Amino acid sequence: MRKIGEIVGESKARVLSDYLYVEGIENQVEEESGEEWSVWVHAEEHVLRGQQLLHDYLSNPADPKFPRIVREAAERRAEEEKSEENYRRKVHSREETLRRAARGSLAPLTLALLGITVAVYVLQQIKGEMGVRSLVISQFYPIGSLVDRLLGLTEIRQGQVWRLFTPIFLHYGILHILFNMMWLVDLGSAIERKEGAATLLLFILVVAAISNLSQFLISGPRFGGMSGVVYGMLGYVWIRGKYDPFSGYFLNPPVVYMMLIWLGVCMVGWIPNVANTVHVVGLVTGMAWGYIASCSRS
Repeated sequence: MRKIGEIVGESKARVLSDYLYVEGIENQVEEESGEEWSVWVHAEEHVLRGQQLLHDYLSNPADPKFPRIVREAAERRAEEEKSEENYRRKVHSREETLRRAARGSLAPLTLALLGITVAVYVLQQIKGEMGVRSLVISQFYPIGSLVDRLLGLTEIRQGQVWRLFTPIFLHYGILHILFNMMWLVDLGSAIERKEGAATLLLFILVVAAISNLSQFLISGPRFGGMSGVVYGMLGYVWIRGKYDPFSGYFLNPPVVYMMLIWLGVCMVGWIPNVANTVHVVGLVTGMAWGYIASCSRS
């Protein structure tokens, strides 16, 4: 800091300090002795300009512009305090979210989805395909044009709308359900704690519907699993954390790379019988949702 001069009287010192502040010069005033106050500026490059403003004020302290400057300074400081408080609240929110995620506690909707999925898997093992046929998207394969394929969703057109979503509960093999549930617990709990069960439910329904419908149109009805929703969550958390640093979301880059590599391995056919369309569409839908949510907060 550099001292640029002295001024007599606390009230005048405060007005001068506001004047310098409004002009973009960080400063402080300190009582020296009696009525005399010293004036300091923080940056060396502001010394000359600060001395000029000090001279300007001392030459005419009764200038009508100074009361306006005092009001403007008060408004600016209030706005800065508000911004600082919002910043601290966001930082606290992010840290709190990460601490809760680290504790690994399950949120209610996520726990319910986990329970339903496990129950359906047990039913599959006991009853086989016949036990869960009402959960597949359709009993018929799509043929013909895109319109014909959409019209091929006979059961949904007849009112069995749940079939658009319920394939997410079907899993074929212990590793299939194990990995999907692991990611559901991690990502679903983080989203639910941060944004609430209603938002998570809406997200899952939208991602499930879009990805399941896409898979049906491309490859037919023989598919199932939470993978599309999980990739949607991954895309959402990844992009939301990237473009909205104070959202409370964060994924280590190696995690993202691992999931994308796995997606690529499945797409080239090294892992057979994988619903790749569900994965890709779910991921893209989640990324788009995360980007739009980030933009709406900026």
